[in-house]
Amino acid sequence: MCFKGQNPMNAEPCDIFKKIINANYGTCIPMSNVEQQALKDYENVAFGFDDVAKDEAYIRLKEIQRDSGTLKNGGSYYLLANNLMYQEAKSRCANKSI
Repeated sequence: MCFKGQNPMNAEPCDIFKKIINANYGTCIPMSNVEQQALKDYENVAFGFDDVAKDEAYIRLKEIQRDSGTLKNGGSYYLLANNLMYQEAKSRCANKSI
């Protein structure tokens, strides 16, 4: 019913549907604004000099894309295990010292 009279590709009905799914199935599918914010956060640090912040923002973006079902490369879905840049960023963050 959340799509009735709505464009199913718009963020608002999709977010309503995600809330229903999350509530009923115990999932944690991110809302569209969360993914947009993660992309902005990554873009804000991507050209900076703080490599740790860049890695952390990239990891967060890719994990949110994975969780929301938008992790694609050339139109097909892929696993983060196959993303070398993601794996390297995870490795650097795991090995960082305080």
